[in-house]
This record gives sequence, structure tokens and C-alpha cells, in this order.
Amino acid sequence: MALLDIHSDHYAAVRHLLSNYRFLSGMYSEMKNAPQKYIVGLNLLRGLIPMAESGIAEASALYIYKRRYGGKYLTWEKTGVDRESWPYYLRNYVLRHLLEFHFAHHDTPVLGGIDLVLDRVRLSEKQRANTLVYLNNKLPGLSAPFATPAITHLTDADSEYVGGLQLAHILAELLAKLANNSISEVELSEAQFFRVVEFIGLQKQVGERGHPPDDRSPPE
Repeated sequence: MALLDIHSDHYAAVRHLLSNYRFLSGMYSEMKNAPQKYIVGLNLLRGLIPMAESGIAEASALYIYKRRYGGKYLTWEKTGVDRESWPYYLRNYVLRHLLEFHFAHHDTPVLGGIDLVLDRVRLSEKQRANTLVYLNNKLPGLSAPFATPAITHLTDADSEYVGGLQLAHILAELLAKLANNSISEVELSEAQFFRVVEFIGLQKQVGERGHPPDDRSPPE
């Protein structure tokens, strides 16, 4: 799971990057469907570098190796959650830890709440509302609040219509290459601003400085 963080005052830089790239390349389809996706990804990564260097953009990601993962929801257990909902619970759990990891390393303090835009999955309105309640520390039984900013708005959108999600998708594909050691030297060189960590769950994180707080969540 990958995350791209842009301050709202500077989001015009994302529109500028995407519109310039589309105009110069003559490509107006969704980025992930581009015929030369490798080149598209590299060029957009290069466009994100000056944004990261100037503090406009930050990016983080978590990945899981199933054989080393010790957290919740990877496989079904008898905890009162039906099998069909298991992926939704895992997604919430990983999302929360990604937010904690990201904001633990955030370069500037976050004042006020944040808007969270998720790439669309099959969520019912009840699940979307529950995700917002969970991330905002409003579930009963929490021993301590999560180390995340307040989520002011939670939007579940299709990346075809949201430029920032298309950039996040490129980061997610890069993350997959990092996790299975198939990333090229060029991609690795261009992605130095991208903070990535293996998520092990109840155990400590490995592969990145600093760790999010220990797990302390009730069933989500």
C-alpha cells in the first residue's frame, strides 16, 4: 500500500505535472494503462523529485511478506468476522499502520485534519463510514489513540478521475517491484524520496529507521 501526501495549498503542482506530461507526450488515457508504462512511471517519478525536495510532496509505503507477517487479518480466524469481510479488515489495519508510519516521519507538523482519498474498492457506505470512525480513534476499547492526524474527509474515488491517485498508483507499482527485488537501478535511483518499510504486524518493523507504535487496536 502506497501513499502520496500533498499539502492542499500546493496541489496545483500535481495538476501542473500531469497536464504538462499529458500535453508533451500526447497521452490522455489513465497512466496505469499507458503502452509504455515503464517510461511513463520514470518520467512522473522525475517530476515528483523537485516537489519532494521542496517539501511539497512526501511518499511512504508498507508491504507484507506473508511468511514473515505476524499481524491480523491475513487469514481468516474465528473472531466474529465473516470470511467475505476479511480483506476489508486487513485493508483498514494496513492503512492505519501506513498512516502512522508516514506521519511519524513527516517533515512538517500537521495542523488540523487531513483529506484522505482512497483508490476505489468495493466498499459499502457502512464500511466507508466505519473506516472513518476507526481511523479517527472513535471505536470503543482503544487503550491509546492512534498516532495519526484527524481525518476530516474520506473519499473513495476512481483513479481515472483523480490525478493524485494515478501518481499514487505508480508508487504502488514501484513498491511491488521493490518488494520482489525486480526494481531497476534507474527506478531505484529516481525513488530516493520514497519511504518504504516491510510491515510485520505485531512485531517491530524492519528496513526503515523508526517504528510506528506497537499494535493496540481492537477488532475494526
